Amino acid sequence: MTDRPGTWLKTAQPQLLALAAGFLRNTRRISGVNCPMCTGMPGQGWTECRDCRGMMIRNDLSDRLAFVTYGIKGQQSGHTMHGYKSPHAGPTQRQIVQLLAGVTLHRHNSCFTSPTHGRPTHWTTVPSLSGRAGDHPLVEVMAPILANLTRQALTPAIAVQSPRAVRPDNFTTPALAGEHILLIDDTWTTGGHVQSAAGALKRAGAGHVTTLVLARWIDPAWDNTAAVIREHLTADFNPAICPLHGHPLWK
Repeated sequence: MTDRPGTWLKTAQPQLLALAAGFLRNTRRISGVNCPMCTGMPGQGWTECRDCRGMMIRNDLSDRLAFVTYGIKGQQSGHTMHGYKSPHAGPTQRQIVQLLAGVTLHRHNSCFTSPTHGRPTHWTTVPSLSGRAGDHPLVEVMAPILANLTRQALTPAIAVQSPRAVRPDNFTTPALAGEHILLIDDTWTTGGHVQSAAGALKRAGAGHVTTLVLARWIDPAWDNTAAVIREHLTADFNPAICPLHGHPLWK
């Protein structure tokens, strides 16, 4: 993955913390509180999100899911994750997203290694299904970070159906031969969009798909989400916490 020298991290991590630690929050995996699959808030009385329940029983989607932070609707984290994609986005928003991705991949490089398929050899982002022309803005953000990996083409199908559902045939990609793909998306709401892309990669022959989501989207108006934010998402963002395993990796 990224081979950037340690000197880069020594500069980038303080920049990220100075710009965004005060409003970004690490994702949490708290038994009985949030979904163990997507770190979202399933609502009182549920152990996982409704959409995740259907995905948990499938073996043709992402092999591993990593969630870095939360994008909270109406708060600065949500504005940043939506705003960086705008043609009129300020440089700070895009800088925060790039630093968040780069610091995460640099610090947790070894965690993204699969016991069976090794480190990722290819990367791709989830393209928009809304008809937007050209590359998704996340491609420009990620390309310098993953310059030593091969970018895998992934495009919307000609006929897209139910874009929020898990439909791998909504995407097309060239054939793969057992490669480990790092699939990156900026936000996850229901997961259908991301998992459809992962399913397309698996159908094309990918041996392993690790999905990195920069922000799990949550809305304080949903069920008990506001209470969970108030009670459990109080600490500033800590880059040492692994988005895959949920515990600190001190190095």
